[in-house]
Amino acid sequence: MKEDFKISSQLEGIIQSLADILPEILLASLFILLIILDLIFRKRSSGVLPYITLAGLLIVLSFTFGQFFEYQTPQLKFLFSRFLHINQYEVFYKIIFAIAGVFTVWFCLLSKPLQNEKIRGEFYATLVALLLGLNLMVMSSNLLMVYLSLEFVSICSYILATFSFNRGGAEAGIKYILFGAFSSGIMLYGMSLFYGFTGDFQFVEPSYLNALEHIDKIPLLLAGILTLAGFLFKISASPFHIWAPDVYQGAPTPVVAFFSIAPKAAGVAVLINFTYPFYFNHLHELVVIDWQLVLVVVGVLTLTVGNFAALAQNNLKCLLAFSSVGHAGFILTGMIAFSQLGVRSVLFYFSVYLFMNFAAFALVDIMAVLKGSDDVRKFKGLGSKIPFVGVIFVVIMVALTGLPPTAGFNAKLFVFSALWEAYQETGKQILLFVFVFGLLNTVIALFYYLKAPYYMFLKKAEEEEKVADINFAAKIYLLVLTVPLIGFFFKPDLLVNFIEKIILNF
Repeated sequence: MKEDFKISSQLEGIIQSLADILPEILLASLFILLIILDLIFRKRSSGVLPYITLAGLLIVLSFTFGQFFEYQTPQLKFLFSRFLHINQYEVFYKIIFAIAGVFTVWFCLLSKPLQNEKIRGEFYATLVALLLGLNLMVMSSNLLMVYLSLEFVSICSYILATFSFNRGGAEAGIKYILFGAFSSGIMLYGMSLFYGFTGDFQFVEPSYLNALEHIDKIPLLLAGILTLAGFLFKISASPFHIWAPDVYQGAPTPVVAFFSIAPKAAGVAVLINFTYPFYFNHLHELVVIDWQLVLVVVGVLTLTVGNFAALAQNNLKCLLAFSSVGHAGFILTGMIAFSQLGVRSVLFYFSVYLFMNFAAFALVDIMAVLKGSDDVRKFKGLGSKIPFVGVIFVVIMVALTGLPPTAGFNAKLFVFSALWEAYQETGKQILLFVFVFGLLNTVIALFYYLKAPYYMFLKKAEEEEKVADINFAAKIYLLVLTVPLIGFFFKPDLLVNFIEKIILNF
């Protein structure tokens, strides 16, 4: 009788949990639909599947927005025997993933290099599967579930990275797999140590944190660093960033734009879920691992490697790859504050970074068609020949630098504000060091981000040649990505008020 009651209660819990994962059910259904349509109609489906994917993702996005207003209590709602959990914080990341998916499919429809490859339906099905994995990743409240969802995301990412169908894409995919397998193995070993220390995988539970109180600091620190390897790999933080330049250069540009946002955001979300309970559950005396110091070291190293490596790049795609590493350092800088303001700065940063990076990589794709090269030195004089693209280039690069009048300035302002507030409250000199170091890196970023506008407007072309203007659809896409960057600078409260609801419930 007891066993029957236990089974029935478990089934009831599973059925009740299904209502809370409706976006994930829709993504799984869309994945199956795309596979079936591709198998049935084969070549005839290639022109229709992108639009079906786009429509499906818009439906998923609408349901995800509905979830945001549904969960308005600070308590986590646990699902499926506490393997998953959900509140507004997780839903916000799911909204970012859905928007990134919509922009990626739209980008694919506009990308001439990708259209020339005649990609088939499995591309869009894999993208949808990747979105499903990202959603599960940020909702995970169990280390085992974190690992499974992260591997799910990684496998889909490896496949998408090879869709350029050339030697560079194949090489990028192989390197991505090798580095991913290495970091995954390290992370799994770290998780096994945590399980050995606590006898539990539920890392969001207070009992889990209490069990760590009795563990020696050195083995606990080792387990923590090993576990962070998988998260740091996903956000391309140093020293786990080595895959980024090769993958960014070899993978299709729309895929690269997606990689620069969604997996990075998921990695940060899990990293916050994993480390912040030590500080937010009034268990400061149990913080046997100084996560703040660990992340300071990683953040400073990531900023240094990303920005200084980008200085030497003339290939715009490679430059953006290293700049993405630098931005990961800035995001970690916001996390280092370990405060609600720090969480707000990270969420605002990702929201703005979404528009900046998709616009930047769209410009890379456009230049690859117009000039047949990603080298910024080939952009001489283009600013006067195609002024629309030139102006957009300036706005996007200024935003990536973090200067007004763009929302990139607000994003970095919030990060530094969170860091300064944490320094004022704790008096830790290392936070002041990171604050100053971050400001210096912003100045360094100015030199490589303005390299492309410099060649476009201040250098004359060596040979006069006619350059065709971009089509109307591409202009609309760029405007949709650029206008919010200006709007959120003058009216940041439109986004901040949205994020504040999460902070109050965090």
